[in-house]
Amino acid sequence: MKKTIFLFDMDGVLVEPRRYRASLQSTINYFGRIMGWKELYPGEETIAWFESRGIISEWDIAPIYIASVVESVLEQYSNWPIPPDLLSFCEYVKKSGIPKPEFNVKEIVGQLPSLKKSGFTYCDLVLYLIETGPARQAFGRLSGTSLLDSILQKSRNVHQNLITRVFQEVFLGQNAFENTFYLPAICFDRVTEHIIDPQLITDEWNTTLKKRWQDGLVDPAIITARPSYHNYPAGEGRIEFSPEADIIVDQLGWNRFPVIGQGQLQYAADQLGCVSVDLIKPSPVHALGAIGMVVTNSLLPSIQAGWDLLNNEETSFYNGFPELDVHIFEDSPVGIRGTMRAVDLLEMQGVTVRLTKWGISTDPNKVSELQKLDANIVPDVNAALEQIEIIE
Repeated sequence: MKKTIFLFDMDGVLVEPRRYRASLQSTINYFGRIMGWKELYPGEETIAWFESRGIISEWDIAPIYIASVVESVLEQYSNWPIPPDLLSFCEYVKKSGIPKPEFNVKEIVGQLPSLKKSGFTYCDLVLYLIETGPARQAFGRLSGTSLLDSILQKSRNVHQNLITRVFQEVFLGQNAFENTFYLPAICFDRVTEHIIDPQLITDEWNTTLKKRWQDGLVDPAIITARPSYHNYPAGEGRIEFSPEADIIVDQLGWNRFPVIGQGQLQYAADQLGCVSVDLIKPSPVHALGAIGMVVTNSLLPSIQAGWDLLNNEETSFYNGFPELDVHIFEDSPVGIRGTMRAVDLLEMQGVTVRLTKWGISTDPNKVSELQKLDANIVPDVNAALEQIEIIE
């Protein structure tokens, strides 16, 4: 019997990530203020441009953008000594009364490739490309300095990266941050934690989708880059297990649907001896894990099997899998690319799969990239659901 699976990205598809966006804005502006400037956030168009290039995580966008600002300042003041870390740099800029630089971030970041190297966050990739040569020109002043390391290294750990620490405090709020990471608050944002992300899926379609699931007609699942809770020791400072996807799951009432976020992937990575970036989209393992969860209701075996496929290891996990009709709903190319590769791997295992790609965006940069993948372009998830016969 054929099984119809809906794979939903979360941010930009099911909800408008205002809290994340507000946290990103507050984080970038925080560093602008301690440099003596009123604000530093570049605006939504620039953030959408980052996402269109596959840089979709706030834990990459904020450090890369701030590194670009620092590079621009250092280029303008080439006789400056380079401070050892980001906080020292901010204090030096403020003390010197340096005005905010006018620069085009696309001229710096545009020299860098989209994220294609398995096992690397984008921040890690930039550091690797600087070390090996290809990106040295983009960050000519910062290349090889401890200042750049302090901005980009360990971008998924609040104990080791100041930008990530500020972002997590802003997003979670002082109490939740201190209780989760056992660190004192430093920026005391009192507004962002109260922001509720508006639903992009209407109540009507949300109800209809749950009814079709109860009727056995469709199986929804979420594949998200958000941190997510998993009952597993988080380890000191790791953001992957922060309960951020769970906020939206509760809001939508999707607690009975499979969710694979960073928490589930990090848990699996620890068992498999890899890193979570090896498993998260655009890795096909993210989609394979969700598909396996829908069919078998087993988390670790599903991710293990996807990891085995990716590494050309033998697996019997997919023996007896039903025919699959998979729909992927994404607002950026990253998840679609990963799902396309996942389908290729499943077909190599003899599983019959039909894939429909829904590109959900009105942003010209994103639409252009989504069209390159032959995605059906729609303005929102509701417009996509209206076109699917099984849930009409």
